Amino acid sequence: MKSLWLPFFISVTAVSLVFVFFEGLESQFKETLVSVQSHVKWYSGLSFGVLVSDILLPVPSSIILYLNGWVLGFLPGFFLSYFALSLSAYVGYFLGMKTSFMRTENFEWSRRWIERYGFLAILISRGIPILSESISYTAGFNKMRSSTFLLSTLVGYLPVCLLFSYFGSLGQNENAFLWSFGASMVIAAG
Repeated sequence: MKSLWLPFFISVTAVSLVFVFFEGLESQFKETLVSVQSHVKWYSGLSFGVLVSDILLPVPSSIILYLNGWVLGFLPGFFLSYFALSLSAYVGYFLGMKTSFMRTENFEWSRRWIERYGFLAILISRGIPILSESISYTAGFNKMRSSTFLLSTLVGYLPVCLLFSYFGSLGQNENAFLWSFGASMVIAAG
């Protein structure tokens, strides 16, 4: 039970401290994001590329998902995030498949684990940084059926992308940016 409350407490404390120490931060973020909204195509392409590269690079995808909802609106932000993250996961799966020739008997436990828990592990891990990418590689490396991988990825990313896009779109309201961003981070920590 303590493990659930600690991330929540830390997130709430961090957001509260931001409000106390950085009062003008919200208006600066809003000004920057408003200027980005005039370049939606450019932003969309950049966001898509960054999210797809998440499989190879350390990308703060939670922040990008939130910003997609803010800049593009709820549904466009959702669809862009959903498609980009799903493609990124499939790239990781494909890379895992292409390196599976390096498998040895030492990897037998990994194959059994994917057979037993793969669908559920992929489903649950989609909102967890680093773990989601690792499981994508592992699923491909252990030659999990691509249809099973794709289904679990699509189902797993659905609530993640919906929630971040929704909270991002709420951030467009006056004085709601940091509150909605904080709420989305609390959900991600949980």
